[in-house]
Amino acid sequence: MALIDILGKREISAKADSNVRFAVFSLGGFTEELEEYALETGTLLIDCGKLLGDDDPDVI
Repeated sequence: MALIDILGKREISAKADSNVRFAVFSLGGFTEELEEYALETGTLLIDCGKLLGDDDPDVI
C-alpha cells in the first residue's frame, strides 16, 4: 500500500477544486486488505476480469 499512500499525499497537495481519483490495475488480483482499503478511500481496483470485460460491468 506504499504506492497508494504516496498518491494520497499527492492528492492532499492538489488544488482544492480538483477531482482526484485513483485506479490500480493488477492482472493477479488484490488482497482483501487492499480491497478494504480501496473501499475506504474510494480507490478503483481493476483486475484482469474487469479489464477484459469478464466481470459484471455494473460492479466496481
